[in-house]
Amino acid sequence: DSCLHTTIFAGKRVTHQLFFHLAPPPSIPEKQKAPESPYRVALVIDDIGENYRTFKELQALGVPITYAILPFQTCSVKIADAIRASGCGEIILHLPLEPWHSENHSINHGTLRTDMTREVLLGQLEKNIKAVPHIAGVSNHMGSKFTEDRDKMGLLLETLKEKELYFLDSRTSKKTVGYGLAREMLLKTARRDLFLDSTHDQHFVETQLQKILPLAQRKGGKLVIIGHPHQYTISALKQYLPALKQQGVAVVPLSELVQ
Repeated sequence: DSCLHTTIFAGKRVTHQLFFHLAPPPSIPEKQKAPESPYRVALVIDDIGENYRTFKELQALGVPITYAILPFQTCSVKIADAIRASGCGEIILHLPLEPWHSENHSINHGTLRTDMTREVLLGQLEKNIKAVPHIAGVSNHMGSKFTEDRDKMGLLLETLKEKELYFLDSRTSKKTVGYGLAREMLLKTARRDLFLDSTHDQHFVETQLQKILPLAQRKGGKLVIIGHPHQYTISALKQYLPALKQQGVAVVPLSELVQ
């Protein structure tokens, strides 16, 4: 189709063969990719699973949120399926781990405790992982006591590595070994850089959002921030996300930042 062949004879003898190769059609220029944003931020929203309407409000923000879904909640599976179907974000398991002073906390079903035997712990971990479909990784819910226990965290992280799941250390304890141990084990991992709503006040959330750009600049352009599905947090995000985009900050799935 791209060649014209002509044969020239002198009597019955072939004297010349000419091959005319047609030029290929001009290639359609590829769409130029938009320049990559200099600052990439993973926005992780914890404690998802109980309220589907709140999830829809977060989805309407129009950025790829990383949804940390608790196991065994009313809408855990429904929300995970909706995220997968719409491609609106990334799903991770928000794994309940034992905190210090557990008597002062509401302890979730499926919480891993430091006094569990290896068999019991791994069995419960498997149930928790299966309770939330489509996950790319795991983060800790509470866990100030558990994440300080090197042996128990080793069992947890070993399982995640086998299943090719990354680990996000929420850093609920200053003495956590999670992130460091994951790095030692060559497991893809990240750690929380900023909490948006540790104080229940929209003005506080807005102040935290204003820290994102300077903090990202100090940390090499990558940042992991964690918030919760509170109305005041959603309202602050709705107002401030356009400003972040103008500043060159892109919200990306957490899997793009783990290493």
